[in-house]
Amino acid sequence: MKKKQWPCTLTQEYSLYAPALKGLLIEPYANRWMRIAPEGYLIIRARYAWDGATCWYDGKIMPIPPPMLFVRFSKPGDGIRVWTRASLAHDIMYQFMHELAAFTGMPVREVRRIADVMLRDIGREDGAPDAGLVYAGVRVFGGVYHDAKAWLERIGKREEEEL
Repeated sequence: MKKKQWPCTLTQEYSLYAPALKGLLIEPYANRWMRIAPEGYLIIRARYAWDGATCWYDGKIMPIPPPMLFVRFSKPGDGIRVWTRASLAHDIMYQFMHELAAFTGMPVREVRRIADVMLRDIGREDGAPDAGLVYAGVRVFGGVYHDAKAWLERIGKREEEEL
């Protein structure tokens, strides 16, 4: 089976401050790919890969991997540069939202809300004029996608148990 190639890969560790994370934790959180400090810092390890920002274009979801000095792209694009940091933080938070919810005792939907706020705030900080619109989109469709994916995973596990 061919391994999925992600369009964006960090070539060095990256740290960012996200006010939405401040106060989320009493103790630091860490896993293989990231650390979160109670003061609101998110540290992402080198070689973390993600799909970059995406948008709808002509009825299709299109990746927009914007250039950044410490990111290697497998398919360089000339897309929206301002969404790289925001998509990085948002994607890693979504990837580990269940672990973070279990660690903090928060509902998954609250961790997802924090990830969406981070996307909006980092987008604004980096000059995205459409950050509010993108935020509204992920609040609506991120939840639908996440709920559908969780439902499909539950159905798959149930079918495995029946075998």
